[in-house]
Amino acid sequence: LVTLIHYYIHSSMLLHLRLQLHLERVLEHLQELLVVRSYLQLTMLKAGLKEERRSFLYVLRHLQKISQV
Repeated sequence: LVTLIHYYIHSSMLLHLRLQLHLERVLEHLQELLVVRSYLQLTMLKAGLKEERRSFLYVLRHLQKISQV
């Protein structure tokens, strides 16, 4: 009986360790995905701001040319 109890305790501990390792891997993967997503959003935001700035400067130049006439 004692051996059986030790076996179940050991099996339970091994299962717990396997689940813990699996969860750690899943969390690491989710962190990597979050980093990639944040980087892509930042890159898109910067590109959008550059495009917006270009458009603003184009309009500003156009208005300056008109006001000089």
